Order: sequence, then C-alpha cells, then structure tokens
Amino acid sequence: MVIKTGCSASMVAVHEACRALQAGDADAAVVGGANVILGPSTYTMMSSEGLISPEGSSKPFDASADGYGRAEAINALFLKRFDDAVRDGNPIRGVIRGSGTSANGRGVDGLLSPDISAQAALIRSVYRSAGLDPSETAYIEVLPVVSLFSCCICGDTLTAAPHRTLHSVTVLAPKRVTAKRHWPLPTFLGVAGSTWVR
Repeated sequence: MVIKTGCSASMVAVHEACRALQAGDADAAVVGGANVILGPSTYTMMSSEGLISPEGSSKPFDASADGYGRAEAINALFLKRFDDAVRDGNPIRGVIRGSGTSANGRGVDGLLSPDISAQAALIRSVYRSAGLDPSETAYIEVLPVVSLFSCCICGDTLTAAPHRTLHSVTVLAPKRVTAKRHWPLPTFLGVAGSTWVR
C-alpha cells in the first residue's frame, strides 16, 4: 500500500499498519519511508518561501530558528503484534502502545501551524485509547516545524507539525529506541535560546 499524505506519510503508514495488526488483517508489516531529493525544483520553491534554513540546519524551539535543513533517507520498520514477537523469539526494540491520525484542519498560518486544539485532542485520544496516563510520559519526540512562529505556537501543546520529510517516523523511531538504550537522551544540535511557550 502506498500512502501519500505529504510529510506525515510514514506516520500514517505506521498507524495503518498498527490497525491492520490489531484487526488481524496482517501478521506482520514492513513500513518504509523515503525522502530522495531528485532535483532542485522543490528545494528552490521551498527556499523562495523561506522554509529552508540559509545555514542548512534545523534549530527547533530555538530563537534563531530560520527554516529547516532537508535531508535524504530511506528507512523501514518491521512491526508485529507483541505476543507474536515474543512467541517467535523476535528481538523487540520498542513497543507502540497507541497511534492515531487526524485531519487537524487549517491553523492560523496554514500548514505551518496546524490547529492546536485538534492536535491536543488527538494526543488525548491516543493516550485514552491506549490506557496511558500522559503524566507518566518521560520523553516526548516532536517533529520540528519550519518556522519560528510555528515552533512557538505548537510547542505549547507538546506537538508539532510533521514538516520534516516523508520518512520522519521511520527515522525517529529507531533513533529514539537507540537513544533510550544509551541514556541520557541527546539534546538538539545547535539550539541556544528556547522559544518554548507554556
């Protein structure tokens, strides 16, 4: 199945794979994501709109945020129901306790700042359906957005718009699992002055 939902494609693919596993429609799933920069046209357009950092680096939640740095990657996750993985002796690197998607609507600044209340409602819904207490969450992975305005707005709800690349979740999940095995968690590179809003 090919899922094309822009920057959220791999997140939606992971969610769909989880639902297929829960429903018994599949015994396992390989979720892949890729971002390959094949030509300059998209980069040029995004750069002319001020979305690309002139320095070529992302500085999420930093006062000097000036866009983001694009990158290429191809990654995949192998997903299986927990009990099946234990039964089959598969190595378990992480467990997805819940997932969700939403069409969170247009925000104040279009795609660069999705509707905060819709994002917060989705987070509450996923926690509720997974039977988890948000106050027990020790670590939150956010997908940095491309503008200072978006970082300030979205930071307040502990979420951010998926404006990195099409492979974001297939990159972040293994990174997070590896980082947890080598505690403490790494900080963002190049972040000097936070723009986090409470």
